[in-house]
Amino acid sequence: MWKCQRVLYLLLTGPREFRHWARPGLAACFLAAAAGAAVPGTAPGDAAGPAAPETARTGRRIAVRVELFTRVRAFGFALPNRHPRTHIIHRTRVDLFLQPLSRLSLHLRGEDARGFVSAGPAPRSNVGELSLVEADLRLGRNWTLRGGRQELSFGDERLVGGDTEWCQIGQRFDAIRLRWQRPRLRFDAFASSPVAVRRRGWDRPTSGVSFHGLHVSWAGSGSRTGTDAYLFWKAWRSGGLPGHRFTAGFRHVHRIAHRWETVAELAGQWGTEAGRPVRAWAGHCEAGLSLLAPAELPHLSLEYNLATGDDPRTGAVERFDDLYPAGHDRFGLPDPVPWSDMQTLGVAAEWPAPRRWSFTTGVRSIWQGPGMGLRHLGWQVSGMAGWSLTPGWLIVCSYSRLAARAAAYYGGPINSFSGGVKLRFGGR
Repeated sequence: MWKCQRVLYLLLTGPREFRHWARPGLAACFLAAAAGAAVPGTAPGDAAGPAAPETARTGRRIAVRVELFTRVRAFGFALPNRHPRTHIIHRTRVDLFLQPLSRLSLHLRGEDARGFVSAGPAPRSNVGELSLVEADLRLGRNWTLRGGRQELSFGDERLVGGDTEWCQIGQRFDAIRLRWQRPRLRFDAFASSPVAVRRRGWDRPTSGVSFHGLHVSWAGSGSRTGTDAYLFWKAWRSGGLPGHRFTAGFRHVHRIAHRWETVAELAGQWGTEAGRPVRAWAGHCEAGLSLLAPAELPHLSLEYNLATGDDPRTGAVERFDDLYPAGHDRFGLPDPVPWSDMQTLGVAAEWPAPRRWSFTTGVRSIWQGPGMGLRHLGWQVSGMAGWSLTPGWLIVCSYSRLAARAAAYYGGPINSFSGGVKLRFGGR
């Protein structure tokens, strides 16, 4: 008991900067706990009780994350930050789900994510104050209209993703989305504007940028196959010159003999940028094997990625734009190699361990994308260890080592370390 009192004493009477950041998170934790005591949280699809349909429920998440990055200056590339950067980021999120009418549901979110005890600034994508409001209106048995600030996530989030699993804030869009859904077929059409994260005050849409699209998802019989097809349109104005890109592609998932899984995705882009034509494309293929029962660990995977880069000799823009992807990889670290101007070939393994431990490790070879010719940039080795203390508690530590040449080319860190604790109770 005296240890808990000592922790609270340090939080409330410690250094001024630490108190400034810790008190809001501590207060939010107490408010979330009080809300949990007043309104028990339920799973998204559960009913509040047999007597009446659910009209309100809450969900709470608390996450604390420590990140360490180091950068270099090498091979003629001048990087903006050559010093180690360390920061601690906390996030407190409270969700409220309301259903005032049978065909209308509301989702209200209050979220606070800040950095403290920092050597160097925390990334803007992880620090800010955000409120998310979205409303669902069911127009019929299969039609749903959603409006407001919301997440957009399609496929494995390689092109459009919310990135809410590892990023403290994630990506948001001010959007209107229309969905038609059947048991094995889903169609989405949306018009949106990406939201820029602000350190203080309300986040605002990015001025002069619009993002719209169509997405169709089909699931085969027995959940053994699935196919996605999409068409996205991104338009912007930069330096007085308008630009736009169309991105069309498909993604196919196929399971073989209940243990093998293959994924293939191909996308192409065309449009204009700074008065120059755009011609770019990218591909992804992956093969995975579950050594035990289907979809269970241990799991081995082989992955290959390719995306075109610019070639000054052609006069066209050939660098593939990965739009708004999830910025973190499977190890919970910011991915320093975008799906643009690159070729990678890698292997990864996931396996469980006693006492609710799990481990993931991987290595990949990185090459410069097609353009001015192939050039090997080095290797990246990554690993992650996770411990599930209870169904709501998760402790994760990750580390990655990237070759200096690749770090200089893509502007990423050589060494990346992240350790965090996630607490989820109630709701989603």
